[in-house]
Amino acid sequence: MEFKPGRTTTNVLFICSVLLVFMRLRQGYDGDWSPIATLMFHPGQIPVFGHRLLFVGVAWIFRLLRIFPADVLYCYYLSQIVALLWSFSMVGLLVREIVGPEEEFAAYPLLALMLVSTLDYFTYFDIAVVGFYAACLVLLLKQRHVLFLIILAIGLLNHENLILMAGVGVLYTYGTRNHRKAAVLAIACLGIYAAERYLLQTVLPLEPPFAWNWPENLHPLSCYGFRTLFNTALALLLPVSCVVVGFRHSHRLLKIAGPLVLLGITVLAQLFGKWNEPRMFDALFAIAVPMLLSATPKRVAAFGSRFQ
Repeated sequence: MEFKPGRTTTNVLFICSVLLVFMRLRQGYDGDWSPIATLMFHPGQIPVFGHRLLFVGVAWIFRLLRIFPADVLYCYYLSQIVALLWSFSMVGLLVREIVGPEEEFAAYPLLALMLVSTLDYFTYFDIAVVGFYAACLVLLLKQRHVLFLIILAIGLLNHENLILMAGVGVLYTYGTRNHRKAAVLAIACLGIYAAERYLLQTVLPLEPPFAWNWPENLHPLSCYGFRTLFNTALALLLPVSCVVVGFRHSHRLLKIAGPLVLLGITVLAQLFGKWNEPRMFDALFAIAVPMLLSATPKRVAAFGSRFQ
């Protein structure tokens, strides 16, 4: 008998998954290198993170409303509840659109399982980046390019690596034989990115504007140690496996996005990141979830046909 979960089951899984990730988030800590209070009041003092201000702004909204205690930690938690609702909703929407509504219920616990393994110290941007990647994929799927550019512009204020979606959008649009639109999209994406980087560095200059970590990353074992690298590999095993397993059965958009984003984040991590932080790959989760769910129904059906 085929299992078809109702809307109530799906909603319960959504709420439970969000609560699970939020509970794990609360077990994190405020890093000395990027205190959430400093990011709220003096972002220019924090290199790199000082330009990822979108959900710092959300925290400020809660602080100004004074509905809840105006403590910085409360404001941070509330901003991350918004980020969680945004990201889980967008991933659910993406699964409904590109896989099917029957698989939506499984998307939420799968996404939660990926996220809880990467949460560590407090950041304003890591959870929300999942939602922006998922939203961009939905808009590309529907060929809503103006809205795609708007979401891209907003999302770049949360994390600059969203520019990888420009590559996904250009390649996907080019594959529809609309070469002119692909060229316009590429120019628009790069223009938005350059304009935002210039304005942010002008209004809020950071020294340095990015962390250049590739010299240390050339010697990962001596820099991080085997145990740390092993833990990072364990955290990334599920999402990477989802991309590999689901590739054959996925929509063309996901076949472009999965390898490109995985490769892109890996290169960016090697140049600017730290391999003791698997959170760098959170954006991949928005693609890994629907890719695995694209494969599941087909693999189950193929397996069952052997016994008929």
